[in-house]
Amino acid sequence: MNILYLCADRGIPIRGHKGAAVHVRALTDAFVRAGQRVTILTPRVGPSDGCAPLAELIHIPLPEMNLPDDARVRQAQAQAYADVLYPAARDLLARQSFDFIYERYSLWSNVGARLARATRLPLVLEVNAPLRQEFAAYRQIHDTARAAQIEAEQFTQANAISVVSEPLREYVVQRGALEERVYVLPNAVDPTHFHPAVRGESVRQRYAWHDRIVIGFVGKPRPWHDLETLCAAFVELHASDARYHLLLVGDMPMPPAIEQYGLQDAVTLTGPVAHEVVPAHIAACDVVVAPHPALADFYFSPLKLFEYLACGVPTVAANIGQPAAVVREGETGFLYPPGDAHALAERIRQIIAAPDRARAVAWNGAAYVLAQHTWDKNARAVVDWLAPQPYRRSTGTSLRPTSNVQPPDVPPERLYVQRPTSRRSTGTSLRPTSNLPTGTSLRPTSNLQTFHRNVSTSNLQRPTSNVQPPTPHLRCQTAPAPVLRDARRPRDRTARTAFV
Repeated sequence: MNILYLCADRGIPIRGHKGAAVHVRALTDAFVRAGQRVTILTPRVGPSDGCAPLAELIHIPLPEMNLPDDARVRQAQAQAYADVLYPAARDLLARQSFDFIYERYSLWSNVGARLARATRLPLVLEVNAPLRQEFAAYRQIHDTARAAQIEAEQFTQANAISVVSEPLREYVVQRGALEERVYVLPNAVDPTHFHPAVRGESVRQRYAWHDRIVIGFVGKPRPWHDLETLCAAFVELHASDARYHLLLVGDMPMPPAIEQYGLQDAVTLTGPVAHEVVPAHIAACDVVVAPHPALADFYFSPLKLFEYLACGVPTVAANIGQPAAVVREGETGFLYPPGDAHALAERIRQIIAAPDRARAVAWNGAAYVLAQHTWDKNARAVVDWLAPQPYRRSTGTSLRPTSNVQPPDVPPERLYVQRPTSRRSTGTSLRPTSNLPTGTSLRPTSNLQTFHRNVSTSNLQRPTSNVQPPTPHLRCQTAPAPVLRDARRPRDRTARTAFV
């Protein structure tokens, strides 16, 4: 299939490190790996040295506005951008054949709906947040009537709407979307980057965390991230044991609570980091935390939660919304009451005190996420929504691990992702045949192994004495060059090299 992907949000640098940019690249890369051809139109491509997507990337610049750069002007510019993006997309559709349009919903763009009406192509709309509601709560909308009109137009025109959580499904249906066209598709991981064999020793050595008990958080703090509770729990833990250390991965200042208690030396701020090095930072931790406050309308699908679990690190999440559905207490992870710093501290103490149990639970979490929540699986689901009914596969994704999914009975350093060698050899059961290895450390100690790209996560196999691990290698693949082209120029077929 040939897919036209629209991202009209100026706040998403496609080659950047923000979670939204990671989401765009991860899904479009999964489409490409599945054999689809994807073209992304965007007002912001991101840094030239950033991570380029496998899809073709076309820059459609924002309209010039000779006015001060404030919130009102930015919203006016975003509204005007729809009238720039639409003719550029129509021109591209006139010159190339596409099978469907995929748009990441943004507050001021109705381009997907307009294109679908004009071309009769199917439209898939991805909704990651109730943007009108979110802007009203945390920012300010200067033209509420227009925002509501665009939202209704997009929701009613789309042939399929992809939402990341059940509350979002209710939100779009209440605002005009047909119930049978709305699908819940939570966030996911790329198992070639996030998996239990990722090593974190290089990160620990860099920061000299020789005997430290490291608690980790990844992401840029937002109002819906409860970093305050995490910091309060850390202060309590550090008061009882000075070995506790807090790792904050992402662009953020030193939290006020840390400065108040003079614990700056017990906290590491990494600043912005490339997404490809996030797995090593997660693996360097003894415990990772996904904190959230007790919100009445928790509609989020925390990307960090899936990445934590996939790396096989003991994970603690707030007992709310989708995290409470993904994490089964004591089976795939651990939960704490939202906003309760003491309960969070106690949960972390219990994990550190029982490393064998924590390791077994973390393996269950990794097995579940790698089997149920991958970008490749999400990409296949989207294509299935538009497939003719007789050929449509089941696309339902349960957020609950099934009872027979167990962690592999091998240590992380021996876990490989292998290609099946025949049609009937599709991977072994994840049910263990013996107990997990025991030890005092929650962190594996051997070197990171090489994983193959483009494989099914169902093929998690234990190497036997007759099967040798894959030889580490570099493989080149052809993808669009990072050099952008104008929409009217011939397509640039220059290859770039990706090391995997």
